[in-house]
Amino acid sequence: MQKTGKGKILKCTYLYVDVYIHLYVYAHIHI
Repeated sequence: MQKTGKGKILKCTYLYVDVYIHLYVYAHIHI
């Protein structure tokens, strides 16, 4: 198993979720 590949995917997922949450909160504040 590749540890580096899994770590990269996990990092990207966390980044994606973080951005998604920020957009979600931002949208709700401005509605």
